[in-house]
Amino acid sequence: MTMNDERKLRLLQGAVYGEAIGDALGSPCQGELRDTFRCADPVCAADGGFRDDTSMTLATLDSLLQRDGRVDPDDMRMRLRSWLFDGKYTPDGHAVDVDPTTYRALGGEAGPGGGLDNGDGSLMRCAPLAFFDADDDEVAAVSAINHRHPTVIGACVRLVRGLRALVDGRTPREAAAAAGLEDIWERPRDEIHADGYVSHTLSAAFWCLTTTDSYTDCVFTAVGLGAGCDTAAALAGMLAGVVYGFEDERDGDGRGIPGPWDDALRGWHVIAEVLCGGPLGLSDGRRTEGEPVVGSADACAAGLPEVTEALADAVRAAHLRGDEFSRRALLAGDPDERERLFAEAARWFASAARLGDAGAATDLGMLYLYRHVQASDADGAAYGCFAHAASLGDAEGACHLGDMRRDGCGCAQDLDEAFSCYERASHLASRTLDADDPHEGATVALIELRMAEAYEWRLADGGAHTPDVRARIAAQALACYRRAYAAAMTAVDGGLRMYLKEARLAQAGIEGMESQGGATRADAAEESCETGGETYGGCE
Repeated sequence: MTMNDERKLRLLQGAVYGEAIGDALGSPCQGELRDTFRCADPVCAADGGFRDDTSMTLATLDSLLQRDGRVDPDDMRMRLRSWLFDGKYTPDGHAVDVDPTTYRALGGEAGPGGGLDNGDGSLMRCAPLAFFDADDDEVAAVSAINHRHPTVIGACVRLVRGLRALVDGRTPREAAAAAGLEDIWERPRDEIHADGYVSHTLSAAFWCLTTTDSYTDCVFTAVGLGAGCDTAAALAGMLAGVVYGFEDERDGDGRGIPGPWDDALRGWHVIAEVLCGGPLGLSDGRRTEGEPVVGSADACAAGLPEVTEALADAVRAAHLRGDEFSRRALLAGDPDERERLFAEAARWFASAARLGDAGAATDLGMLYLYRHVQASDADGAAYGCFAHAASLGDAEGACHLGDMRRDGCGCAQDLDEAFSCYERASHLASRTLDADDPHEGATVALIELRMAEAYEWRLADGGAHTPDVRARIAAQALACYRRAYAAAMTAVDGGLRMYLKEARLAQAGIEGMESQGGATRADAAEESCETGGETYGGCE
């Protein structure tokens, strides 16, 4: 499978999100005796985030996607160690619920294979192989990374066969038969166990799938088994996610993954980044010592993921969630609550920015710049965010990048570089922003003010400009002030009266430049930009 195989990609998305939600639902009930507890509220449970089963699945899947479907056990083991010791592929930056067999295996040379080492720790991790062309020997090699008991390997092979049957469009009962579980649906509930023994977990998952007719019923049935129901619910959720998909893509029959559960899943951005082949490593939007800044060469070396409709929707949703948390933070009276909300906003902005949302990168930079979120080098983090935004074509981000170059904030001061940033911002604004829209006009006003001021630097720098060049620079400064004034007044007339300050600054700039005789050249400068004539900066 490749990322361009849209059908399999969508099934894979259903599988992984289905697993993660099942994992989150089952975790609070892990270890409970059957029929002695009530399932947690699904939305609250999803907000608790997924745990080890999903994290290990993501490590395997990440390896497969990064290697175009090739099975590389050494690479998978390395990624699993990153999960265990560095907290990769987790919602909160640290591994939880690690079973002793897995811990010993990832710290040693090979997975244990003793008679008691037949738990289900590698079962979920092998599931992604069903979406690729892995054969039985490769499935065995992947299982052996942390579980090499023959019973475990056999169960993993059977799971991949059964899951692959679902991917190929066969019915749940046909898939169960492909997994060697013929007539599993006829067995009574008291013969189904979720006790961590690998064969029992496999049977429980297919029993839940074949005795229910919706994602919700399937995972609730699995959770209701108690004991090791976290893995049973994760595996059942994966199978049901393939069969039923997402509710918002169905005809309202209530059989798919419920939208509120999906929306509430903490750690969803980690899943999205793996599925899209993007970079990992940011759990809450805060930059720590040694971590590449968003937008830096290290962080973006892998490039942006391929944009699909599903990814675009997820990115937009992440940006909107960030906006929502930012607004709530600004209104919060309690300092601790304010800090928490800003951190949550940063997490959402960071997720969207890493997946190519230029505006989210700018918004994240503003949180760092104004110290709404903390970092060991907040200015450096802000600079990296603005650089990332500018590289993605965001005019506002390019403008803020110019401010930082101008002030030497987060970087060395360099007025020439600042001028170039403002020039790029003005160029981007002319192509991407509507100056007649009040909100976008406000941004245009800020950018054109910066550009006008930058032209005035050129006039004041004492360079050996000829009178004609100085006149042209003055004319372009005047043209920028005029555009800034018009855009600021559009914002004011649209109800954004706080931009009266920018309008007054622009008006003062117009009067100052006109007093220097720039008015006679302004129209010529703008005409030169439109016709491709030679100018001193400002036109591209």
